[in-house]
Amino acid sequence: MPTQNWIRVADGIYRRSSGTLYERPIINRRPTWRSLGTKNLKLAREELRKRRVKGEASYVPKPTVVTTGQVIRCYEKHGYPDRHKQKRQGRTLTMEAKNCQTLLKFWEHIATDAVTLATCDRYHEWRKKNIKCGTGNRAVDMELTTLSNAFLWACRQELLRSNAWPFWTGGCSWF
Repeated sequence: MPTQNWIRVADGIYRRSSGTLYERPIINRRPTWRSLGTKNLKLAREELRKRRVKGEASYVPKPTVVTTGQVIRCYEKHGYPDRHKQKRQGRTLTMEAKNCQTLLKFWEHIATDAVTLATCDRYHEWRKKNIKCGTGNRAVDMELTTLSNAFLWACRQELLRSNAWPFWTGGCSWF
């Protein structure tokens, strides 16, 4: 695919090879391209001035904190979809629902940014204290697999920007 050519035509205004004019704001500490919706330089300058005077939210991003509880509830709301976006059925559906209820007791108010392997270890210890039979290792592993599924779904629903939590690296198992 050919690289896109960007030509600076005025202060803060760039022209794409298609002729459309763009601005280059920094949103969430990342430079990005945003269309000014025109090919006319005069109209583009006016639009850029309006955006900057108005102080659009995109120029001053508000930090949003997503909790792991929100991630789990999103997964529940959509019927516990699998990696192919199909709703689960039968015993798997029952287990995912049960696992989510257990997970919410610990993870409800923990920010997704704060999820680390150490947090997962604390969950494991907390969960083992509340286990009714066995050592609890298998139950915890299945519940954390459900949590990983919920994180993946949250990314697909654009609740999270990326799925960079510990289990994606293949890390946690207490067998």
